[in-house]
Amino acid sequence: MTSSVKQQLPNKSTRLGLLKFFATQAPGLLFKSAGHFLSLTPQSEYWDLRTTLTVEFLRLWLGQSKHNITVEEVQGITTIARGVQANTWKVDVEVSVTEEDAKMLEEVVRRSIVVLGSAGVEQHIPKVGVPISSGEWIGCRAKVLGEKEDEERHGWSEEDKYQAMMEEVEGGEDSNVILLLHGGRVFMPRYRLAPQNPFPAALLDTLAAYLYLLYPPAGALHKPVPASKIAIAGDSAGGGLSFALLQLLLHLHRCGEGEDGYENMPSSTPLNSPKLHWQGECRRFPLPGAVVGISAWVDVSRCLGEQVSFSNGSKGSEDECGIWDYLPTSRVDRATSYKPSPAWPGEVKRSHMYTSDALITHPLVSPITAESWKGSPPVWMSIGDECLRDSNLYFAHRLLLSDVNLQMSRFTAMPHVFQGTVPHLPVALKSFELLADFLNAAFGDRDKLKLGEFIIHPITLEERIHDRDGLTLGGLEPEVLLEKMEQEVEHWRRNDSIKSSRSKEWKWGGDSPKVMSLEVEFAKL
Repeated sequence: MTSSVKQQLPNKSTRLGLLKFFATQAPGLLFKSAGHFLSLTPQSEYWDLRTTLTVEFLRLWLGQSKHNITVEEVQGITTIARGVQANTWKVDVEVSVTEEDAKMLEEVVRRSIVVLGSAGVEQHIPKVGVPISSGEWIGCRAKVLGEKEDEERHGWSEEDKYQAMMEEVEGGEDSNVILLLHGGRVFMPRYRLAPQNPFPAALLDTLAAYLYLLYPPAGALHKPVPASKIAIAGDSAGGGLSFALLQLLLHLHRCGEGEDGYENMPSSTPLNSPKLHWQGECRRFPLPGAVVGISAWVDVSRCLGEQVSFSNGSKGSEDECGIWDYLPTSRVDRATSYKPSPAWPGEVKRSHMYTSDALITHPLVSPITAESWKGSPPVWMSIGDECLRDSNLYFAHRLLLSDVNLQMSRFTAMPHVFQGTVPHLPVALKSFELLADFLNAAFGDRDKLKLGEFIIHPITLEERIHDRDGLTLGGLEPEVLLEKMEQEVEHWRRNDSIKSSRSKEWKWGGDSPKVMSLEVEFAKL
């Protein structure tokens, strides 16, 4: 999913800081290269030099202090519009929502948050509205155009481009659609960013985008897409948002069609597609055909680190997997502070940018805490040996307890969203091939779904069965996980008090966008 944010590019001093960062890190990268060539690092057994340098550079970049840059400047760096590749169609569209429908959606989500949350949760839900937003249709061109042909199409309207794209998409308007939530056809809605727009803003935007596909408003370029032909997909934070949207839809299905449609039904209640007022008519909110999570952020607290100890003496992946990952550990992340700005001033009432502290453990914020996933469509997950590994393994365990048709692949020694950061590796292609096969079966003959949990070697690509006991993290109980999440939120609060008195003279090297465009790879599926 792309994001809706007014770009505020880094100022001159920040750009100079970036340049200095590049210069100062060169010796370290050279040292890392030497270690790789001499096979002196653990990574050299599994990675090529390009992967080693990419991950090391991202690790150094993301690990820098951000005291001299604002949240808005970081958003400006990570949301810079990329040029359209020669083999790609991109069509910009408006996702319009009427005032009446916006009020209905916000009320539906608000009531769902209250029902699924703990006592007193309602006071922490901000009113965020559902403004008119936009999105992108992405598709692969049948042939790569030359410069002259590309210039001829430069003046085409969005409708002309959409029609040309659909002529080249296999199946045309009857093709499957991937609703890609990034942090055949692909539709990427531009959602609002936190902290300017805290939860549930992004969730509302994704729900509106889903309904936009199901029930296109007058003037939309596409025809109605059956829910069975939609896969909701996302990586990292977008993966967590995908599962949050799924849990919201499952909750609405459990609520049924009572007098107001919002009864607090037990999780065992049979699913019944709800009818809600949308675009002047009573519409059903059906479930999608499949859901995809790549390195999904399903635990916003990121508690599975120093608080977890296994029988072999190791800690949770938030601490143990730093050797393979470029993401800062949860301890480093919660110690990070930004230069005060309108979006994130020096004194704020919450520790997390995404939502208030009281909502961190809510299942629509951290899907790992959801009580039930019964009735879910097929789910495909991938995870590396990264900081978010253990939360994804435990989340897979929770899905299996609800009898969800699941294929989960754990890729040995691979970093966060490796499909996007090191796409040149054969293991990245292997991941997309697995996903393509899964979606083809989910959209077609579900009897052909390949289900199970697998560990995949990054060099040989050999698959072996993942021990299901290993998914439970040593028999971790849901109530114990909640306690650990609440403890982690308390650690964030304590760090906030430290950060407010810390010197702000450190230098920053910026934040990092992903190296490649995942939406293009999804379009190739």
